Amino acid sequence: MKKLFVVLLALCLPAWSFGQNVERQRKAEAGDASEQYYMAHCYQYGWDGAREDAAQYAIWLKKAAASGEPGAQYDLSQLYKYGAYSVPQDDAEYLRWAKKSANNGYTPACYNLGLYYENIDREEAFYWYKMDMDLHWQEHHEEDQLSTASRRWASPTILPITPHRVRTVILPRGR
Repeated sequence: MKKLFVVLLALCLPAWSFGQNVERQRKAEAGDASEQYYMAHCYQYGWDGAREDAAQYAIWLKKAAASGEPGAQYDLSQLYKYGAYSVPQDDAEYLRWAKKSANNGYTPACYNLGLYYENIDREEAFYWYKMDMDLHWQEHHEEDQLSTASRRWASPTILPITPHRVRTVILPRGR
């Protein structure tokens, strides 16, 4: 009886998984950004019966990023930053996709842009760290390790204070 159950389970699970993958792929091909992002991960990790394929991962990730998925935009920026998964290293493309992701509210992109600009343009770094803190606070009403690190770096003692910065960056509006 136990063997029969195992055999039936082995036969049914792949069929169920395959049917789910076909539906997801149909939605992804129709332009659903979250499904495109899921398909990218299927090829990255070999989920849902897909084989691991770096080229397909990059293709689906680019589609999801172009469709506006913030997580995909961030992941694509990281591929351009490090030159991975058949994507050439390109700093301009890294910044383009990281900024799109950050402007779509993805806090890891904000924090990484702050890191990128730390030694290049301190005011730009401050801007991205501040955005990271604000977005995280809006969503969670608490700090995490990254927003705490951003707050420490972007403290008023790091950058010289001007009345314009106090009004627009350090103090929230309405206070």
